[in-house]
Amino acid sequence: MRRERLIRPAVQACRHDKTRLRRIRHRRTVSDAPRAPYPTYGSGL
Repeated sequence: MRRERLIRPAVQACRHDKTRLRRIRHRRTVSDAPRAPYPTYGSGL
């Protein structure tokens, strides 16, 4: 029981970090899209 409690929050933290990284990358691509030409935005994805 104790091991499960320790493992679960760690997994949730990892998932939260992944979603946070995805959101940051998404914001960067959206903010850079109008600046950079369209083909570079497609290659970035």
